[in-house]
Formats: sequence, C-alpha cells, structure tokens
Amino acid sequence: MIYSLAFLGRNSLIAIFSPAGTPVFDLAREGFLLFSISFLFAGFNMFTSALFTAFSNGKISAVISFARTFLFILVALLLLPLLLEVKGIWLAVPFAELVSLFFAFFFIQRYKRTYHYL
Repeated sequence: MIYSLAFLGRNSLIAIFSPAGTPVFDLAREGFLLFSISFLFAGFNMFTSALFTAFSNGKISAVISFARTFLFILVALLLLPLLLEVKGIWLAVPFAELVSLFFAFFFIQRYKRTYHYL
C-alpha cells in the first residue's frame, strides 16, 4: 500500500522540495521510482526484527536491524554505483532491503522450532 501511495503521489511529494520542471525534480522523480521499491520489502524486515524483540531475542533483532540499516546499505553504496552509476545510489536501499528479506527468512526458519511458530 505504501509503495502504491509513493508511486502515485511521487510528483506531489517531490514538488515539496523542488519545483516541477527543474533538473533536481527530474532526477528525484527517476530516483524515487527506484528507491520506493524498498517499501515492498521493508515492512517484513521490520516485522521480523520486532518479532525477535517480542521473543526476547534482542541479539537476532539487533543483527537484522544492523544488517538492513547499515551493513547491507554500506555494501550496496560501495558496489552498485560502480556498476550502475547514479541509479546504483538510488538502488542501494532497495538492494539492502531485498538482501535483508532473505536474511530475515533465514532467521525465521532457524528459530521456528525454538519459538514454535509456523
């Protein structure tokens, strides 16, 4: 739902910071389309981190949070611009969220017997 709102309302949102028709507006419009892909994965990643917090497993929660908000973004910012130039910068957060999604699935599978879910 957030992705749909971001996609449909991107021009209005960007216009708050830069007038339509300017080079900044055009750059942000293209970049926001790429960046907003991260909204498709972020919710599940945040839920998984919160789930492990609720299970009193702060270590796993912290690992997931640190990986998705720092480690994977750092890796993406170092590598993607080399391959995709400016688009690589905009795709760093979606890349980090996607990799974090697999990371979160790994921990859910790893601990499902411990916490008796699924």
